[in-house]
Parts: sequence; structure tokens; C-alpha cells
Amino acid sequence: MTTKYQLIKLGADNLFYKEVLDTLYHHISELGLAKESIIEIDETNFKSEYKGNAPTFCIYFGSDSSSFKNIDLLEILIKDANLILPVASDLEKFSSQIPKELENINGFELANSNDIEKLVSCILEGLSLLRLSRRLFISYKRDESSTVAIQLFEQLEKNGFDVFLDTHSIRPGEPFQEELWHRMADTDVVVLLNTPGFLNSNWTTQEL
Repeated sequence: MTTKYQLIKLGADNLFYKEVLDTLYHHISELGLAKESIIEIDETNFKSEYKGNAPTFCIYFGSDSSSFKNIDLLEILIKDANLILPVASDLEKFSSQIPKELENINGFELANSNDIEKLVSCILEGLSLLRLSRRLFISYKRDESSTVAIQLFEQLEKNGFDVFLDTHSIRPGEPFQEELWHRMADTDVVVLLNTPGFLNSNWTTQEL
């Protein structure tokens, strides 16, 4: 393999970075890729390893220090139009933790280890190894599991999925059943809420 996926870490040291890497390599393995398909780059090997024409994702870790590191390398990545994710420990402190070069980019809050999976998803999406809009379809019987379906819809949307729920996802004036079948045919995952009367409904039976 001549072209590798470049993961670049700039900015401050971060306590969670090793766990981020471990989680990333776990998902890389699940995708059937070798660990060697990723090259890790930081300030120590940037000039010798960085290639401007290879798939690249940069994480810039902010800090409370007003003296920001690696601005020269950051400017090279910006010039090459690479994806750069500014990471702050608290988004309310974003403007003080992140250099002005990245102030117009939507940042990521890495407050604790619970945020790591979401950060790794951002990396995989940025490297085009994970579908940016992961589509998910909730199949359920309205009079038995609407409350659970709505809770699932809201939580999955919050975690980056493109979720289809019939009561929330079909705009007024659209052909209901046609849109439903269209979305079901183009979904990655179907979540079926199996309640006692699920198979008593003609529509849910057809979805199954």
C-alpha cells in the first residue's frame, strides 16, 4: 500500500489521546483494514512524513495556555485544505483554548472518556472510512411503542445518525408510503421494536 491515511495530532498533549488511538485501531480492524493503513503524524515527524495528496485528518488539541503550539504546521494543513478538528475540554472555553486560525471551525468537546467514540467516528468520517450520514430506520407499532421510538430517535440523532421515524421524518405534502419505502430501501440499519402486536399490523409486517 503506497497511500496511507494520515492522522495528524497537533497542539497540546492530551490525556485521552492514547485511548482515542486504541479505539480508532479497534474500528479500523472491524472495517477489515490493517493497522499499517494509518500513519500517525505529529510535530516530530511532520516534515518527513506528511504528504499533501494523501487522505488526512488533523486533530488540534487546545489548551488553557495562551501560547499555542504548531501554528506553522497548522498553516500548512489549512493551505492544503485538510480537515482539521479543534478539540477543547469545554466548548464554553473554546475561544481561549483554540488558536484564532481555527476559530471559524465547529469544535469538539472532549471532556471525558465517554466522548471518545464520537470523536473516533468524526475521524473515520473525515477519512471517508465511515458513511457521514449513517441511515437508520425505526420500525414500530405506533399504539404500542411510540414513546420508546421517539426516545430512540432523539438519542440516535444526537449521536450522528440520520434516523427515519415516520411521525418525524416525512414532511407535509409528501406521499407517505412511497417516502417510507424509499427510505427503508436506502438505510444501513433497521431497528425493529418487537412488541406483542407488531405482526398484527399490515404495515409493520410489510416492513419486516
